Amino acid sequence: METCKQCSTEFPVKGKKSFCSYGCQQKYWAIQRNKTGTSRQESRLFGQTARLIRPTDRHMEVILGAMMGDSSITPRPNGACRLRLLHGEAQKDYLEWKRNELKEFIAQETATRSEGTAWGTPSISYLYETVNHSIFQELYPQFYVRYGGVKRRTFSMNILNRLTPFSVLIWFLDDGCYYHDSKKSTHILYLSTCRYTLSEVRMAKKWFWHTWHIESVIYYDKTHNVHYLRFNRAAQFQFHDLFLKPFKDIIPSCMHYKFPDF
Repeated sequence: METCKQCSTEFPVKGKKSFCSYGCQQKYWAIQRNKTGTSRQESRLFGQTARLIRPTDRHMEVILGAMMGDSSITPRPNGACRLRLLHGEAQKDYLEWKRNELKEFIAQETATRSEGTAWGTPSISYLYETVNHSIFQELYPQFYVRYGGVKRRTFSMNILNRLTPFSVLIWFLDDGCYYHDSKKSTHILYLSTCRYTLSEVRMAKKWFWHTWHIESVIYYDKTHNVHYLRFNRAAQFQFHDLFLKPFKDIIPSCMHYKFPDF
């Protein structure tokens, strides 16, 4: 038995089939077009062209920075892989900026909207997916390892050494945080590295020091049993001058709250 992707009706099937009728198939793809602004045929033609494009250095800066942060690579049963760019409603302009940076690989004209919950409260998120491309197939085993029977996110020194200041900017905008308490004159800047192991966070700490001479400390969150990479006051100035300030004018204003206000 198979479940129809449109009406969820179960129906007997031989071989691969996703819809119980031709009508459901047409209705499904009409809805998808309304969500993305791109029909199935248009997406197929776009993908054929996009898969022939070799990513530029700029593309790779964005892709690697996004993968260190919030983005993910999803594999398909045939081994093909695509990149997913996902952000909440407050960061939609930032998502659109990313989409524009990688427009050669994204067929969607509009992001897919979805509703859910985050920390127990209703939330809205938006998604762009690239076409399947060999570059994501190459990167997938470099960012994912099997541990305890499941895949988890990882990175290596080889990945870190490919990051440029622009890549670090995107990593920080995705997973970084800046907080200023004016009453206490406290400035806090850190990278949320909670998805990575302690040894990987130590690797990142070493990389920031040896590559950029930026010192950081590893902060342990006992409540959630995770580790963050935190930068002291002097390192914050260096981080700001190297990775943030040079690019502030090209980043959507919705992300300016993450830039230090010294």
